[in-house]
Amino acid sequence: MRRKFKQTVTLLTAVTITVGQVQLPAMATEYKTISGDQSTETNTEDVNEVVSDATLGANEGTIEINNGTVIDNGTDEAEGTIEINNEEVTNNNETGAVTFNNGSIGTNDGSVGINLGSITDNNGDIGSEEGFISEGDEYPNGEGTFENTSVNHGYIENNNSDLGKNAGIDDYDDIYDFFDSHSDMGYEQGEVRSMVNEYTGATIENNNATIEVNNGKVNNNTEKGTISENGGSVINNNGTVEYNDGDGAIYNNYETVDQNDGRILNNTKENGNININTGDIKNNYGSINKNYGSVDFNVGTIKENSVDEDEGYEGSILLNSGKVTQNDSYIEQNDTNGDIQFNAGTVEVNTGTIENNNPNFSDNCGVTINLGFITNNNKGATVGYEDDECSGNFGTIENNNSELYFNAGKNDLGNLEDSLEEDVMIISDSFSGAVVYTNNSTIVINNGTIHENSKATLNDKGKVDSKGIVENNNGTIRKNEGYIDDNNGTVVKNTGEINNNTSTGLVANYENGVIQKNTGTVYNYGGTVVDKSTGTEYFSISIKTGENITADKSNSGLTTYKGAEWLGQKGTEITYTEIIISPISNYEITSINTPEGVTATKKQDGTWSIKIASGTNISIDIPAATLIQSVPDNNNNNINNNNSDDVNNNDDNTNKNGNNIINNNNRIINKDITNYSNDSGSDKDSSGSDSQKINNVTINLGQKTNGEILSIYNAVSQQLTDSSGNPIEANLNEVLKPIDNLSTAMNYFSSQEGLGLSSDNVIVYGEINLDALFHNTTSSNANVPVKANVLAGKSYEILLNNNQIVTVQCLADGELLIPVGTGTGNLVFIVLGSKLAPEVQKEAPIQEQTHNTVMGAEVGMASLSAGNDFVGSATDGLAMAPNAGADGIATFAQMGGGSMRQETG
Repeated sequence: MRRKFKQTVTLLTAVTITVGQVQLPAMATEYKTISGDQSTETNTEDVNEVVSDATLGANEGTIEINNGTVIDNGTDEAEGTIEINNEEVTNNNETGAVTFNNGSIGTNDGSVGINLGSITDNNGDIGSEEGFISEGDEYPNGEGTFENTSVNHGYIENNNSDLGKNAGIDDYDDIYDFFDSHSDMGYEQGEVRSMVNEYTGATIENNNATIEVNNGKVNNNTEKGTISENGGSVINNNGTVEYNDGDGAIYNNYETVDQNDGRILNNTKENGNININTGDIKNNYGSINKNYGSVDFNVGTIKENSVDEDEGYEGSILLNSGKVTQNDSYIEQNDTNGDIQFNAGTVEVNTGTIENNNPNFSDNCGVTINLGFITNNNKGATVGYEDDECSGNFGTIENNNSELYFNAGKNDLGNLEDSLEEDVMIISDSFSGAVVYTNNSTIVINNGTIHENSKATLNDKGKVDSKGIVENNNGTIRKNEGYIDDNNGTVVKNTGEINNNTSTGLVANYENGVIQKNTGTVYNYGGTVVDKSTGTEYFSISIKTGENITADKSNSGLTTYKGAEWLGQKGTEITYTEIIISPISNYEITSINTPEGVTATKKQDGTWSIKIASGTNISIDIPAATLIQSVPDNNNNNINNNNSDDVNNNDDNTNKNGNNIINNNNRIINKDITNYSNDSGSDKDSSGSDSQKINNVTINLGQKTNGEILSIYNAVSQQLTDSSGNPIEANLNEVLKPIDNLSTAMNYFSSQEGLGLSSDNVIVYGEINLDALFHNTTSSNANVPVKANVLAGKSYEILLNNNQIVTVQCLADGELLIPVGTGTGNLVFIVLGSKLAPEVQKEAPIQEQTHNTVMGAEVGMASLSAGNDFVGSATDGLAMAPNAGADGIATFAQMGGGSMRQETG
């Protein structure tokens, strides 16, 4: 209870003087003062006043009021006392005492009864004899008891001495108590009340010592400073605050707070550490060992965000952009930079990383909305709520080991509009759906992507420990080894079980894969469909042809999927297709071996009809067509042999039997590579050429280096897309690979007799990694942009080592799109600067016409000497097959004015 100020009335017979606002009685006989410059003098007497502007060197006596300057209060020889200091004491030495400091003290090494003024350096004692606190008294919040009884009520610039308390505004009773016990100082009650009304608490600029209880203000608690209990304010804590109580505030903590029940504005990055927080922290850039309170923004480290049910504490983090080792309580948002190692509490929105989402045994959800990355969603943990498609996984889960109700798709982004606050800008416009890399548990609804739905694993007792289960798949499952109840989406590879493939479902069904009922689409890679129902099942049709053969599939009705061709059937109804196999001119196919379900019939014109029934996967290898051989009459051998030297001297294209060697210069037919030649490859005038044979192909590098030809890694402006223009997510640097030189590139192509390539006709070459290209897409084809020396509007031929040649029109200067289908491994390409060869000639080549002319001359000479019989015999077979008539038509070799006739038919 506040004590009443005792008013003392003293009757004086002497004259009184005014000091400040205080009326002081003069001594009965004399009122002693010190005035003027006495800076070298020492006072040893009792003095009433050091007047204003006076300076005293040293005081070894008693001064009632100092209104001037006392340089040293107390000396090594004697004690000095100043009752009231209204002005300045330069040094209050160890032997000095100031009862009431209302002015300034430079250095205090002695004692001060009450400080309502200022002390520059405090090394002594303040208020310990005044009874403000007693040793053993409890701290205001009961967290300890006082060991030191000194109290500061005023301003200290540098505190180097331990304090029991740095007083606050609510400690005004101390002022009443002091003047109540020092009524002889003559202060009236109104004057004391005025002091109290103007009192705002004590301030320490720099604390280098221990303050047991701070109810006032410490601007800088230095590395040497300790505040046992802070109920006031600490602007910058570079030392230790053992306990920041409910009324305490620390603005910037650079070092250690053992326990915070109050407010901390910034726990800083360098060394800021809070052991236990049960209060409010605005910004944590440092570390918090245990948080039971509130952290608005964490960029530092919180080891445990905890709950203490007995004390009613529940830690909460409004926004985590740092690291939380263990969350057992509540985090509103873990942002893109946030990392939570173990979550057994609640995270409302995760856009960062949660390494382990563990079981939460409260009614709250572990992670309400995941837009970030969860490494392990462990057994019993939750992401989203049951029957709620506005929560769940909208991000990525690497290993899902717990039931997940909703794995969102790219069209589910609107579900979040009502769930997220307007100011949470966390959703990317490029959202393409949620991803689960490995599912070892149950996903009720999948609208996103599951890379692997895993097979069952057994525990030590032989019972199923985990198994990937998807109840409703509306998205994409790349590999299923587990169980899918209803598939309404896409399963890229099924080796597990699908109960029902619905009308919108698509499954690539591999060996060991089982589909109980199919009403959708299935591509058969060796799996089983139990009930084919009304669905469509496709079977692969692979026809590989050797050289000199074309396959006409234009009317086959085959479907292309993943780079292969398929024959479909609906339900159990068998369907059929026909493919026409044709040898090129002057070649024949002698036989074709076929598997069960396939018939091969040779037609009168030399083509073959391949008829295939659905129901099984078919693979047929057709060997290369062979050159049709004509057998000469034995009677003619002598003539041919006799004249072979002359013929060979005139033309290198005749053999020793006098027959033409046909230079097959045919173009590519139906996109299958046959034999072809490049005119520039035979250029013998190319200086500095490096010509060599690879697979019977002449390669002339000319003077170009591969570095000049190859420009794969230059930037391109056209996107990597499929044939429909949909972007394909792939790294072009992983898709396109260089090849050392043109010789190495040609090694990837099968032997091509007579093929000549020159670097002068090669623009660019390299290889395409099909695995990297189609890794993240379900498309069956792609257009790969390549940087090359090409012009828009011009068409270019591209050789592929899968026996394909394509002609592509350039759409943009400097870039060419190479169309490819799905597959595995690498596909080698060579882009040519000009077409390989002219079209197939409709008339006999010039060397064949020359041959017939020569043979006609022989016939003419023979007729003069041998008669008609010899001539008739000699002319049989003289003309080459391309010049021979058919079906009884006669052809003639003209010689001057006469003619020879060859009978045919």
